Amino acid sequence: RTSLQRSLRGTENVLVLAGAQQGPRSRGPRSVADVLSDARAGVEDVARIVLGPAPDASIAPRAVAGLVALFTELLTHALAAGSPMSRVDVTSARSEDGGVVAEVVVDGPSLCPGELDELTRRLGDRPIIDDIVSNRVGLFVAARLARRCGVTMRVQQRRGTLAGPGIVVVVHCPPDLLD
Repeated sequence: RTSLQRSLRGTENVLVLAGAQQGPRSRGPRSVADVLSDARAGVEDVARIVLGPAPDASIAPRAVAGLVALFTELLTHALAAGSPMSRVDVTSARSEDGGVVAEVVVDGPSLCPGELDELTRRLGDRPIIDDIVSNRVGLFVAARLARRCGVTMRVQQRRGTLAGPGIVVVVHCPPDLLD
């Protein structure tokens, strides 16, 4: 089953990068907790992913499929980027503007400031497949899905010295995508 999942995800990633549209819309709104749980269920190593409490908010039907795909891709990339024993933490909360912000935190190697700046710049562009993209395809697919859904995504270093090295991907879902 896992090789089939990888094969299907690889095909979906190529389609997303090529500009193909998402599948069918959800029939109704889904809670933030359900969207994140659905994304977690779509990855291979579920036990390494820790979902924190989610805010009491629902995602509008038009954004559900795209956000599940976005978070599935982020979680898959986070699992691959960290060591085999590391965990991936997902936190979410209401944002100051009434939307929702979610953070995917992965333990592991940090990026030097120049690499982080270049990655951030390139995530906003249409990717040209090279070493930067091929090593981080999941982030580029997620960035494309984020633009398509109408959410913003940024990558940053984990802050604080006690937590150790790592990367945080922050996704902001604006209030107009909530139901």
